[in-house]
Amino acid sequence: MSTEPRILWAAGRDASWYSHPNATSPKKVHVVAEDACGSLCGLPVLDPDHRRLLEDVPEVNRCRRDGCRQIWPAAGPSSS
Repeated sequence: MSTEPRILWAAGRDASWYSHPNATSPKKVHVVAEDACGSLCGLPVLDPDHRRLLEDVPEVNRCRRDGCRQIWPAAGPSSS
């Protein structure tokens, strides 16, 4: 078992493979570990090219599903 801390990033989902992606409304941002291909809440298909620091995600855009929700408070308060 590894004792090294996991590196966590914030990333959105990549909807480019949908035939008609909804690109007009704000989307939720998910927490993803650097060594994983999905979010901590279980959603796949994250866009690793647009990852950012957890602290840079406004609270309104943060995923509230189990897995992601527990990580956000560690990022500290965020406002925009």
